[in-house]
Amino acid sequence: MIKNYLNILGLALVMFASIGSAEAQCVPRVGFYFGELAANAGCGTWTTSGAYGPGEYFRMPVLQGGSYSISTCGAGIDTQITGFEGTTTATSIFYNDDNGPHCGGTAASVDFVPTFTDYTRVAVQQYNCLPGGTASITVSVRQNNNLTFTSSTAAMCQGDTRTLTATPATVVTTPQLNSGDVGTFTGTGVSGTTFTAPTPTGASELFTLTYTFGFCSTTQDITVYAPPSTADAGPNQTAICGTSTTLQAATPAIGNGTWTVISGPGTVVTPGSANSSVTGLVAGSPTTLEWTVTNGPCTASTSQVTLTLESVDPVPSVATLMAYTDECSATPPAPTANDNCAGVISGVPDVTFPITTFGTTVVTWTYDDGNGNTVTQTQDVIVGDATAPTPDVGALPSVTAECAVASVPAPTGTDNCVPGTITATTVTPFPITTQGTTTIIWSYDDGNGNVSTQTQDVILTDVTNPVADAGSLADVVECNSANPAAPTATDNCAGALTGTPSVALPITTPGLTVVTWTYTDGAGNTATQTQNVTVNVVDAGVTQTGATLTADAAGATYQWLDCDNSNAVIIGETYQSMTPLAVTGNYAVEVTENGCVDTSACYLVDYTGIDEVVTSIDVSIYPNPSQGKFNVELLGLNGENLELRITDLQGRIVLSEMLEGISGSYIEKVDISKNESGVYIISVIGTDGVLITKRIIKE
Repeated sequence: MIKNYLNILGLALVMFASIGSAEAQCVPRVGFYFGELAANAGCGTWTTSGAYGPGEYFRMPVLQGGSYSISTCGAGIDTQITGFEGTTTATSIFYNDDNGPHCGGTAASVDFVPTFTDYTRVAVQQYNCLPGGTASITVSVRQNNNLTFTSSTAAMCQGDTRTLTATPATVVTTPQLNSGDVGTFTGTGVSGTTFTAPTPTGASELFTLTYTFGFCSTTQDITVYAPPSTADAGPNQTAICGTSTTLQAATPAIGNGTWTVISGPGTVVTPGSANSSVTGLVAGSPTTLEWTVTNGPCTASTSQVTLTLESVDPVPSVATLMAYTDECSATPPAPTANDNCAGVISGVPDVTFPITTFGTTVVTWTYDDGNGNTVTQTQDVIVGDATAPTPDVGALPSVTAECAVASVPAPTGTDNCVPGTITATTVTPFPITTQGTTTIIWSYDDGNGNVSTQTQDVILTDVTNPVADAGSLADVVECNSANPAAPTATDNCAGALTGTPSVALPITTPGLTVVTWTYTDGAGNTATQTQNVTVNVVDAGVTQTGATLTADAAGATYQWLDCDNSNAVIIGETYQSMTPLAVTGNYAVEVTENGCVDTSACYLVDYTGIDEVVTSIDVSIYPNPSQGKFNVELLGLNGENLELRITDLQGRIVLSEMLEGISGSYIEKVDISKNESGVYIISVIGTDGVLITKRIIKE
């Protein structure tokens, strides 16, 4: 019952506790010593002992920091493992009952890392610290590999030293027998904990070091490099011909070489080659290069070389050059000079040949050996010309036309110096449009101060009348006044012409006016065309009767405007007459007639001064809108005689009813259902004028 209860509570959490209850962690039983079990079968290999009787204990030699395992896996009974340091039994260092790291169920297993070097005493008993009777189980022990190098793996140079370290650290306490190695470094170049890099085979070699602790070991690889060969940049080079050379360094037997520019101009083409070429050398500026040989982390070896170009100037073959003379143009032969590097050098002129500029040109010849060494000489080159060009045709033919001559092909001539032909030029402006005879003077100029001339006549005569662009002119119909656009014609000489009207423009006379247009080309040739022009006038007059405004024009299109609101359109007021709804203000009408539009002057409808009378009468209309049948209810009547009038928006009276001597209220039933749909005006008129105005909408 206790065992099951503990499993249910998950007391596996205390399996590895260093301190437990007396009931859970079993003290070795005096007189039940099994013997010694050593984890010496090899790293990670179990040492097994069969026929182990539960209730006994054994001792196991261990090293501080090592990793060990103990197991009763496979036992047929519920077992417990409890460990103690040395002969101490007061406090356990490990404990396991069930489900250890190496097996499940009721068998026990444990991993532990001791903090001491000695024996560990291990009690193996049946749960709950029982001797186990006659049962027999197998107990196994082993060392686990938890070894690691902690010192650097970086490459080293031959002869360098490094202190080796690893974990677990070497044990300094005297171990028990069968504990194994206390922590030893071995390998070529190893002495104790010091590694001295040995001489490698070739430029480098990989050395393997081993650390052994107990019965386990681990390794570390370190690459050792030999010192590089001594650098040799080769001899200094002086008097180099050209701007490049080949380096003469010794190729290293051990390591790799690299060129760098220390000072001066120049570029190493292949920096890693001992015999690379160098380009870009400059005369007068020595270049110093360094050849560096390296091999791994070993100290590099360096050597320098200096490169210098030769500095001797070329020597001209002739001390003084003779003047060179020619007609029209000159191309003198290039003189030469001798150079110790380049041999025979041809001079380079500072001008372009052939020379065609007349007179004396001083040519400077430069001799350049390509190494920055130059020398110069001068030479006079003389060019002359005194012959004028000759026209190719003895007499030029006259050119005739009616209107204009845009251009005349320029004649040509021949000159002794100017290659090919010379094209004549003239100051006569083109095109020529002046009637009659114009004489062109052609000039042949060879550019050397020699000019010859020749004349040619151009004769113009115009006899053709202008032609109207349109076969007939469209009629023009305008409002109030007309200013027809002038028609055009085309003349063979004058080009585009604009017609001149027979009447003054604009035309303001109402009705039809026949205009005659005349086209004149300025050379005595004319043509004419006629055009009908009609001026329509809109009557924008308005007649005011009380509060009603009526446009004078009949049969036109109307739109009434509110002058006091920037001539805003009054919605629905598109009839000849309009009566404002008891609103004092200024009104105008826009009249459209015969395609013309004009706006009348603004008219004041002043209800306060004309028709608008202060009254106590109130009017209600319902329903509104309606289908034409509605009630007009008058309230506050005082017995005076009134007229109830209904008009359409053209001012036509639809209904007029006289109300005489009525006081109080009155309801008039109205039926205008047979009238057209639209807006109607209901007015109550007294002896002093319009008292009230209302609108009714018939749907």
